[in-house]
Amino acid sequence: MVCLGIALYPLPVHFMAKKELFQTKLIKRLLENLNAFPVDRKNPGPSVLKIPIKLLRQNKVVGFFQVGQEPQRRKN
Repeated sequence: MVCLGIALYPLPVHFMAKKELFQTKLIKRLLENLNAFPVDRKNPGPSVLKIPIKLLRQNKVVGFFQVGQEPQRRKN
């Protein structure tokens, strides 16, 4: 992530973060200052696409990180 930030400097990168991270005021403020926006992963709505599209239309940079939990598979 640091390399991405350096490569795009001085362009700020906006990214998604799970909404649970925004529950603590201090963490919420930190994430907002890092250009993060909340996403409800359990009940994703239209904002999951609308916010990044809006940012891209404003010629802003949106970063996507393929990090997350893999769904649990059933044991046979």
